Amino acid sequence: MHLRIPSKRCGNGRFSGTRLNLLGCVAPIHTRIVRSRWFSIMMVFGCPVLSHGTPCMHGLSHSKYPRYSTLCDMDATLRSTAAGEQFLRQFDFSDAALAASLIDSLILVTHDEFHAGLYAELDSLVAESDRPLALFSVREASHTPYFDETDRVSCPSAVADGGNVGSEGPMANLLRDFSRHRGSGKVLDHPHINRMRAAKVRRLVVVDDIIGSGCRITRFIRWLSRDLTIKSWLSYEYVRFVAVAFAATDSGTQIVQDVKTVAAVRSNRIAEKGRAVWTERERERYINLCRRYAPRTSRQYWPLGFEEAMTMLVFQHKCPNTTPAIIWAGSKDWHALIDGRPEFSFEEWPRNPCEAEKFQQALRFLGQPTLSGLEWMRFVSPRAGLRLLLLAAISKRRLQIDTLSAVAGVSRAECEQLLWECHSFGWITTESRITERGLAELRHARELRLVPDETVTLTEEIYVPQSFRGASG
Repeated sequence: MHLRIPSKRCGNGRFSGTRLNLLGCVAPIHTRIVRSRWFSIMMVFGCPVLSHGTPCMHGLSHSKYPRYSTLCDMDATLRSTAAGEQFLRQFDFSDAALAASLIDSLILVTHDEFHAGLYAELDSLVAESDRPLALFSVREASHTPYFDETDRVSCPSAVADGGNVGSEGPMANLLRDFSRHRGSGKVLDHPHINRMRAAKVRRLVVVDDIIGSGCRITRFIRWLSRDLTIKSWLSYEYVRFVAVAFAATDSGTQIVQDVKTVAAVRSNRIAEKGRAVWTERERERYINLCRRYAPRTSRQYWPLGFEEAMTMLVFQHKCPNTTPAIIWAGSKDWHALIDGRPEFSFEEWPRNPCEAEKFQQALRFLGQPTLSGLEWMRFVSPRAGLRLLLLAAISKRRLQIDTLSAVAGVSRAECEQLLWECHSFGWITTESRITERGLAELRHARELRLVPDETVTLTEEIYVPQSFRGASG
């Protein structure tokens, strides 16, 4: 006699049916059949056991994690919004799929992520300094003096005069909140000259959301430097500027560092030209697409964004002009994907493509085709997937922290934490070289296979209490 659990194929080798939980209640479940030469297991009761004879591998699924395939619902992504659908309809049929892939490559940054990233960088500066920091939000430079030349106790305006307030508005709010939480003994929010003199400030911290070309922030630094008092302090090396941004390009960082009065440039994320996980062929196709459709936008000479930066970050408060023109530069002949302030372009802020899709794209870029094709990646936690991704990158001798953080799409600090976890598992050495144990982990992951059409059946060999079997039992 067999007791069958009613089930049906859900796609991708997944089945839905019911399970008998520990309380004897029937509950819905998604099951998956996994095979390897190491083990044969059915995740029927929601408690998989993965590894070489151990309850679970650090890099793979834990029973406490949710089924991450449920995070892959595409209804909430950018391409499926009303704005996304309208944007894609403008492309020729042969280009539509490539355009959809391009907007899937955009990195959407929420307010919470943005604040957390900048707070982390500012907190590290506070911890390193024994004097209060003077914080200023970057805005477009003007011909009028930034500091009042006659009233030295008048604080400078954090935003531009009139109604033309740009990204400095949200930035000024962030710095105000940060200074309130940390206290005036640690940071000063847009202080006047006399207050900086009294506090013996040594670091003038200029904060922006992104350093793309580097032009905006360097113009702002020079604007502040025109003040006679600031100029005197700089000449005697009493003070130096520190540039802080949520993200920065390598070229923009270099331009800012070349300013003699800048002591350091800090950023939470790397803003690559395009995406680090693109292959050269993909990069060429995306660039060609942007160049062909740029003439229909209002910025036909900026096909890849200002100064050809081609950054792919979009904040809730701003779409930088360093992103490709087709994304933001609307005209009478072109409907931009993001018109104006991004958070007002959508009823709900879209989400990025699911973690599994990002992992698979990154693994293909790293030359790991077997790993990139595994559907079980949809069932690991995002953090476990990131560890596996970093391990695969290190196995291909991608050892630079900036490269690893760009491939994984995390901050440098988060990347360092993930590397520490990999080291604690014995996967890598202190020099970030992969160990035999790390190689074994990757080999084991490659051996996992799915059997998509097996029937989930309970036999007499598995004891099921009579009370659970129903009338047919």
